Amino acid sequence: MRSGSRRRDEPREDDLDARPLPLPGVDDDAPEVLIDGEVLECEVPTRLVQTWRAHFTPETSAEGFTRLTWELEEDPPGITRLTVTHDVENAPAVAVATTGDDPLYQGGGGWAWILSDLKTFLETGEPSQA
Repeated sequence: MRSGSRRRDEPREDDLDARPLPLPGVDDDAPEVLIDGEVLECEVPTRLVQTWRAHFTPETSAEGFTRLTWELEEDPPGITRLTVTHDVENAPAVAVATTGDDPLYQGGGGWAWILSDLKTFLETGEPSQA
C-alpha cells in the first residue's frame, strides 16, 4: 500500500462460516464493512500509518477515524520486531472494543487474532485457517 491508498475489510463468506465465536464488541446487526481507513504514510519497509474506523456498533462508527501505526525494526540477529500503536484518544467506544480484557478473546479486542494471522501469512504465504 502507498500513501493515499484506501482499504475496506469485509468478512468473506468462508470467514463467517468458520468463525467459532462471536466477535467481541460487534453488534449482531453490524454492517458488512466492519473497518475502513486510508493510508496516511508509507515508508517501505519500516513504517505504515493509517486511519482506522470501526463500524462494530453505532457508537464506534460515530467516533470517526482513529490512527493506527505499524513499525518494523530489525532486531539482530535476523529478527524483525513489529510495534503496533493504536491511538484511540477521543474514541472511548473504540478503546473499549479494541482493548477488551475478556480471557475468551485473549485481551486486545481481537488484535491477538489479527497478529497471529499476519504471522501465519508471512511465514507460509497462506491465510490462516480458522
